[in-house]
Amino acid sequence: MPGVLDLLDRLRPVVAPGADAPSAVPADRRHEAESELADVFGVVEDYRHEADRVRTAAKAWAERLLHDADQRAERIVEGARRQAAAVRAEAAAAVRADAEADLTAITAEAAVRADDVRRRAESLLPGVVDEVVAESMSLVGL
Repeated sequence: MPGVLDLLDRLRPVVAPGADAPSAVPADRRHEAESELADVFGVVEDYRHEADRVRTAAKAWAERLLHDADQRAERIVEGARRQAAAVRAEAAAAVRADAEADLTAITAEAAVRADDVRRRAESLLPGVVDEVVAESMSLVGL
């Protein structure tokens, strides 16, 4: 539906005011503009369709890329899980070996200290026995 200004524009005089002139047919400028731009709008419509096609193709391509990336990520994670088990086993073996080495060293040092304590006890034992016997005899009254 044409607007008020469009209707008034169609009734605009064709010539300058003055003497009577033959009546003119009102100009339909909107129709003229539409017909002039029909070719342009046709080309724009073609480009719009092309843009839709490109957009659809790009979306499909992006979805394929995402799908491929998801699959690669799953393979990487699975490989990492397999490697993690092997790395854990290696680390546990290394810790176990270190613990066994520490245990051997501690056991050897404990044996040396026990021998030292035993030797000192054996060297002090005769004197202690003599003191205990003397104290016992004095308590008994002998």
